[in-house]
Amino acid sequence: MFIWTKSRKQKLYFSLILGITLSCLIVWLKDDIATSSLKRGDFPAFYAAAEIIYSGRAADLYRPEVQREVENVHWASLNGTYYAFAYPPYVALLLSPLALLSALQAKVLFTILLVLSLAGAAVVLRRLRPEATTFELFIAMLCFAPIFSAVPAGQNTSLGILLYALSIYFASKRTHWGEVLAGVALGLWLFKPNFALIALGFVFLGGRYRMLLGAMLPAFVYYVAGVLVLGFDWPKEWVEAIANFAKLDLIFNRHQMVSLSGVADAIVHSLELGPRASVVVYSSLFLLGLVVFATTAFQFMLFVTKKRSGAHLEHALYLLAPAVILLSPHTLYYDLGFLAVPFARYQKVTTDRDFHWLFILFFIVFVLTFLKQIFPIQPLAALAVGGYFWTLSAVRAHLESTSHEAG
Repeated sequence: MFIWTKSRKQKLYFSLILGITLSCLIVWLKDDIATSSLKRGDFPAFYAAAEIIYSGRAADLYRPEVQREVENVHWASLNGTYYAFAYPPYVALLLSPLALLSALQAKVLFTILLVLSLAGAAVVLRRLRPEATTFELFIAMLCFAPIFSAVPAGQNTSLGILLYALSIYFASKRTHWGEVLAGVALGLWLFKPNFALIALGFVFLGGRYRMLLGAMLPAFVYYVAGVLVLGFDWPKEWVEAIANFAKLDLIFNRHQMVSLSGVADAIVHSLELGPRASVVVYSSLFLLGLVVFATTAFQFMLFVTKKRSGAHLEHALYLLAPAVILLSPHTLYYDLGFLAVPFARYQKVTTDRDFHWLFILFFIVFVLTFLKQIFPIQPLAALAVGGYFWTLSAVRAHLESTSHEAG
């Protein structure tokens, strides 16, 4: 007999929603705007960019002293420090309307948009996995610690999840226009270029030129928006800002990174390894990255060909985010939220044992996320590696089963 009946699961979900709501309310009332993760988080960087653009100082967008000045006006607790904004200039232009609001009002609106994006992702994933309900998928994603911590902190993970899920959904239509729209969704993801460019690289290797054509539309709009901010040569200034940001990011955030390059850097510096040992670490994780890249490229090209029965494009796309998490140079623990997409599609929860194992996994991830600051090397990186190979195995198993059915 299945203990977790539909009625009991619904009660559990509503209890989780109530617990999350009460927890957020307590934190909101207890903390002030200066330090609260709900009222501040990493949002100052986005708000500063919005205000710089809105006030007509676009030329100063990437000047650290200007970002510091603006952020410290609204969040005095930063005490002269600041959160660096290193996104492309078109992101700052899109954010500029937030400057019409106070810092707190803008943060509330931004958080609401992130929650709505997560709800939208649940709606899309429901269409990809009809046996699950939208409510179940929304609760599962919200209770996944990397996502739960990203939303109130002002990270745009849930918006990326929505666009990624939309890309897979459109590709699942298996039409020419479906591929174009899938590319548009990936192109919109270029607000996070270190992820979207890698994903589009695999699309190129797979020969899905309709998707690339679709991605060119938002890419062109983004470029024009960047021109309006910094002129035609804005990519040069942005790349320089990225280079400066990357150096600081490795110093302050290497312990939170789950990308292979970030983990390698954390191991070398936290253990204070010598030159020879450092070469071994960097080489080992580089080889692992090479394996991930080669495997993804090979499987992607294999899956998207029409020579194999059941080898459809949407299943290849499930590999993109897990690969990007490992290969991107800037991937932090909250980006693990993208694993929710392939997990929602392929993970079967049909028995009490499945449900209990799911609880255990979520609990372990929650504890590790809560304690993330105490680890010099981020243990959640193991989830990134495991998530990739689990997805690869799940996708291949699905394609083999559909091939047998077709045969």
